[in-house]
Amino acid sequence: MGNKEPSVAVLLSAYNGIGWIEEQIVSILSQRNVSIEIFISIDLSTDETYSWCKDFSKGHVNITVLPYGDIFGGAAKKLFPVNS
Repeated sequence: MGNKEPSVAVLLSAYNGIGWIEEQIVSILSQRNVSIEIFISIDLSTDETYSWCKDFSKGHVNITVLPYGDIFGGAAKKLFPVNS
């Protein structure tokens, strides 16, 4: 049996978060002894949060920026929509 690191998926939701998003992501990525995948949901922000995240994710295969264009109020609603 190998010494495989545990895996964690982080659901990060943002709205007008350009002032905090880099610190949050860097903090998440700096965790040790764990394989991390980040999924970022950005509501219709009026700042540069979405474009910053898209640019940052280009250098990180473990970061996925979810489709932009709706207000969800949280990443879970976008990742796990409830069928009506």
